[in-house]
Amino acid sequence: MAFVEGTDTDDTLDGTTSGDVIRGGLGDDVIYGKGGPDKISGGAGNDTIYISYDLLYALGGGGNDRFVAEGLALNSTYQARVTGGAGRDEFDATRISAGANYLFFTDTGARNTFQVGSYIVDEVEIVRGGSGPNWFLLQKFDYGVTAYGANYNDVFYLSPGGGNVSYGYGGDDTFTVWNRDKAYGGTGNDQFNIALGGGTGTLVDGGEGVDSITFSFGTVDLDRGLAFRPWGEPVRLIDIENVTAHRGSRLLGNDADNILTTPYGSIDQGSHLDGRGGDDTLIGSDLGDTLIGGAGNDTLIGGAGGYDIMDGGTGADTVVFMEGTQVIATLTDTGSSKFTIDGVDRGEMKNIENLTGGGFNDILTGNSKANRLEGGSGDDVMDGGRGNDTLVDGFGYDIMTGGEGSDRFMFTDNGALVGEPITVEITDFEQGLDRIILTAIDANTLVEGNQAFRFIGEEAFHGRAGELRFVRADAITLIYGDLNGDRVDDFNIQLDGVINLVASDFSL
Repeated sequence: MAFVEGTDTDDTLDGTTSGDVIRGGLGDDVIYGKGGPDKISGGAGNDTIYISYDLLYALGGGGNDRFVAEGLALNSTYQARVTGGAGRDEFDATRISAGANYLFFTDTGARNTFQVGSYIVDEVEIVRGGSGPNWFLLQKFDYGVTAYGANYNDVFYLSPGGGNVSYGYGGDDTFTVWNRDKAYGGTGNDQFNIALGGGTGTLVDGGEGVDSITFSFGTVDLDRGLAFRPWGEPVRLIDIENVTAHRGSRLLGNDADNILTTPYGSIDQGSHLDGRGGDDTLIGSDLGDTLIGGAGNDTLIGGAGGYDIMDGGTGADTVVFMEGTQVIATLTDTGSSKFTIDGVDRGEMKNIENLTGGGFNDILTGNSKANRLEGGSGDDVMDGGRGNDTLVDGFGYDIMTGGEGSDRFMFTDNGALVGEPITVEITDFEQGLDRIILTAIDANTLVEGNQAFRFIGEEAFHGRAGELRFVRADAITLIYGDLNGDRVDDFNIQLDGVINLVASDFSL
């Protein structure tokens, strides 16, 4: 044990590995406790104190003091007390980590006090997390805390109303943002949950990555960088791409690829979602919504309830209908077209190129543009109309008609085709124009990866996995595929008409 006392100037004081008593005195001191049950007092000045998990206490005293934790004890009987005192003080845990687990900074029940490992810390204003992932659960502070994360997935949940400042740095961080808070995501794909209250002085800066906010009810305008509630001042937004809010909200995107959604809430009115620029995804509520894609290749997901108005804007836009509904939808070249769900008029579409059905027996019809029609589950009927269309098979017995133009009939490795009897019928396959796309199906299930098929014409299977053959019958042509080499077809496709297929009719 040593007794070390500083002078009236700036001192560097060293303890021992035993329990020392160290007093900084006046000046801006640097104190090294070096372990053991130390009693450390910085005194006046802006002191830097290096502490260990087994100290008795460290007092900052006057000035802006910094406590640097050099060791960590989890689930221990130690209680290393750290008190900042007057000034703006800092607890620095950047030298410690809980490995791949979260390092938790949690309330103790006392005001302005938290615990991390064996450290019990009070009266500090700045907290720097460990070198691994951190979880800041500091809800009992009477003043704003400045919290710094690390380059991992940090979580920030600080006291409301004090005006906290949070820095995520790297990783995919999660923030709860209160009135007067400022939250900076840094790099990574960060999530900001904006709590109830006005937006006075509140700033959310996503930084790099694809960053998202959740909001209650109101208007969010990403292009202007503002989120409004019916009360209070707006929240300032910087570099935010995605928004989730209560139904009835008005969400306006920017030039990024936005995801705008209003899935819940008690407001009994539909939402207004406008993606503006970028390739946006707009997801409506269970009431009547207005979804506007704007510029870019947008995806509009509606049909959950109410009467939806969906306008894709410019670009190649897609309407996706909610699962569990029977959809009848026809695209038109000009003006709006209505669609029905379960036999009821449920909305209208405009400037839409592609359709994805729901979970039942859908009827989807294209127009003169290059449409992509995807039935989804159920026994679907798809007609591309004019134009060079892509028709995608799903679960159930699907009937595909390409119509005029050079069409693609696509099959995906989702179990819809493989292992079933005939699950698709192509009514108008035209050689030289149309093509059957099988590239997404693994032709050989005996080896890893996605293997290509080998077309063998009208020959019988040879017992080699990945063979594709066809048979001409009365007024139809059947295509068979063997995925495991057992000479038994694992799937088949029916073409209306007798067609002498060649390898160039397929993408294998």
